[in-house]
Amino acid sequence: LARLTPAQARQVSATPGGGRVGSLASSPGNVSEAYVQPVLPGDDLPGAFGLRPDTVAVAVTDRLRVRSLPEVSVASVTLEPLLQKGDALYVVDGPVDGSGYRWYQVFAPRAGLAGWVALAEKNGAPWIEARPLRCTMGASDDALVGQIGYELMHLACFKGQAFGGERILAAVSYEGLRCPDVLRYWLRPDWLNFQVRCEYEFGPRDPETGAFDLVSGGVFHPRIGGTARELLDASANPTLGVLVDVVGQIDHPDSRRCTAVGDEPPPPVQTILECRSTFVITEIRRANPMPVPQLATNGIEDYTGSDGNPYTMYKLTITNWTDYASELFSAAPDLPACGLSTSASRTWVYIYRAADSSYVYGFCGLAAPNDLTQLWFGLPRGVAPPSGVYVTLTDRQSGEIVTSNTVGFTS
Repeated sequence: LARLTPAQARQVSATPGGGRVGSLASSPGNVSEAYVQPVLPGDDLPGAFGLRPDTVAVAVTDRLRVRSLPEVSVASVTLEPLLQKGDALYVVDGPVDGSGYRWYQVFAPRAGLAGWVALAEKNGAPWIEARPLRCTMGASDDALVGQIGYELMHLACFKGQAFGGERILAAVSYEGLRCPDVLRYWLRPDWLNFQVRCEYEFGPRDPETGAFDLVSGGVFHPRIGGTARELLDASANPTLGVLVDVVGQIDHPDSRRCTAVGDEPPPPVQTILECRSTFVITEIRRANPMPVPQLATNGIEDYTGSDGNPYTMYKLTITNWTDYASELFSAAPDLPACGLSTSASRTWVYIYRAADSSYVYGFCGLAAPNDLTQLWFGLPRGVAPPSGVYVTLTDRQSGEIVTSNTVGFTS
C-alpha cells in the first residue's frame, strides 16, 4: 500500500477532485506516478469513486438517457440526443437518490445537453465513471479536455484558487471593434461580458505560442474597474503600457449566481458554468515597483570645469543600487529626448535642495544600475553646498517616481 508524504497529501487536498503525485513510497518498490483523490461520502458505491460536482465523468455505455429530473417518471423528460459510450460529462450536482437510482446532474458538451444521468443499473453495472483530468494552464493534448473545453478543465482544476501574474496593460493604439457589439445573449451581472482585452491591450510580456492564457482572457471585478485606467493615466506613455501584477480566481462568488438574457440564451446550467469558469481579476497593481533609493554622500573633490574655472564636486551614491532592474536604465528612443540625445535612458535622476525642493542637477543618460553610485553636482569653489539634498528616480515609461532620504555635506 503506497503512502503519501504530508506534502503530497496537501498537494492532493488542495486540488478539487484530487491530483497527481509522483514517486509514492510503497512496498516493495516505488510507484512512479499515481492519481489520488480524497474519499468523500458516497464514494464507496460501485463506480462512484471521485464523482462529485466539478469533476469529469464519461459514459461507459451506449444510448444513455439524460433526464430533466433525477427520477424515472412522466414528469422526468428524456432529453435527446442519447449519450454515446465515451461521451465526456461535466458533473454539476449530485448525488441525488430517486426511483432506486443514484443520479448526477451533468453537462454533456458533445450532445449540448444539461440534465440528470443515473450512475449505474440497479444491479451495480456502471453507466458513467469518473475520469481524472490532466490539469494545466498551458496547451493540452488530453482527449477529455478536447471534449469539455479549456474553460471547464480550468474550472474543475483551479476553482477558487487565487493566482495571476505579470501582464502588460496598455491603452488601445488604434480605433476599431475589439469585441463583438452584437451578442446572441447577454450575461447578468453586466461586468461578466467585458473581457479586459475589449478595452485595453492586455497580455503577457513574452507570449508563448499555442498557450491558453487564462488570465489575459479575464474580466475586472467591478470593485477594481477604475484601477487600470488610473495606472495608465499615471503612465508617461499609455500606449507603451505598464507592467502590472494581477490576481484573481475562477469561480468567484459573485459570478455563481448569473443569468443570461437575449434572443438565444443558453440553458441555466450552461450559463452558470460559463460564468463560474470566467477568470475574475480582483487585484491589479504596478508590478515590481521601484525600490526607495537609499542616498549617501560619497566625498568631495575639487576640479576645473570646461570653462577653466575652479569648482567643487559633491558626490552622491545610492547604496541599494543592486535592487534596481537593468531594464530601468535601457535606452528609450520612444520616450521624449534629453536635449539632442534621442536615446536617453528610461529612468532619469534629479537632485533637489531639501530646503525648498528646487532643482540642482540631473542625469538622463544612466546606462546601468551601478551608475547610481556615480551621482554628483558641482558648485563654484567657495560656494557653500545646500544644507541637505535628496534625489528622485522617475521611470518615464510607467510614470512612477520614488524619492530618497535627505543627506548633507559638511564643509
